[in-house]
Amino acid sequence: CLGENMYQRSTTQNKAKRERTHLASETLSVRSGLEKAFAECLLEAHIPFEYEHERLPYIVPSSTHRYLADFSITSRVIVETKGRLTGEDRKKMLLVRLHNPEKIIVFVFSNKNKRLYKNSPTTYAGWCEKHGFNYFDIKEVKYDPSILLKVKPIEPKTKAKRTKPKKLQDLCNPGLPSKTRSTSRSS
Repeated sequence: CLGENMYQRSTTQNKAKRERTHLASETLSVRSGLEKAFAECLLEAHIPFEYEHERLPYIVPSSTHRYLADFSITSRVIVETKGRLTGEDRKKMLLVRLHNPEKIIVFVFSNKNKRLYKNSPTTYAGWCEKHGFNYFDIKEVKYDPSILLKVKPIEPKTKAKRTKPKKLQDLCNPGLPSKTRSTSRSS
């Protein structure tokens, strides 16, 4: 991807009070180092994109919000770059997808194998798989940015329904209804 000399640090602050990184040769300003690295890959691969172009509505019970997508790759594909995936972020993205089913939301992580929290059994990648989100590590995107143009909607993984374990008497007398067996004791 493009070299570090293409960017310069700026002291411009946005509403969230985060420092923005500006692209020296383009009119692009991003909010984080990960967004910068991702934008570099897209620019180098000549993949057209719009940064923070789309605001997608979503409803948190009893209030309406608007999500500002990090990158819009196509009219359907939006990319959210995440260094850290907080519980609040996870809830928000589930609501955004619920209220915008026509969109394909893709996460690009700085480390997709990072745990959701200390000692969590679930990684960022595992959470995405469970909830049906496409995801990539920034290293994968740097290697082949065109993978973003090939994403397709995926279904969340569903847990198999648990069935009640059969009682021993049900296994021994499969032809009789349970109530009959429990009341037909010999004395």
